[in-house]
Amino acid sequence: MAGATLTSGKVSIEDNLLNIPRPDLERPAVAFKKKRFEEDYDILERIAHGPISSVYRVIERRTAKEYVAKIIHNPTHFDWLRREMNILSNIHDSNVPRLHDAY
Repeated sequence: MAGATLTSGKVSIEDNLLNIPRPDLERPAVAFKKKRFEEDYDILERIAHGPISSVYRVIERRTAKEYVAKIIHNPTHFDWLRREMNILSNIHDSNVPRLHDAY
């Protein structure tokens, strides 16, 4: 074996024993906007690049806030993108990026 990885963590799980829907824990993915990404954001720099997408540091024109934007190269990956959006919309953790916009 070339190397090894050791990880540890604390996991806390609360079961919903009555199987009652929890709308406070689920929210729909952000809806796609009808306009172009470039109308709302300026790209500052490319952070990462992969076979499916590129990640950029961007600035929102209206608020001057900086965000990270993932831009998909090929529209055939739409199903993959929709799944990722749904996951990000339903995870509430300070270590996971919050989904802000979709174009």
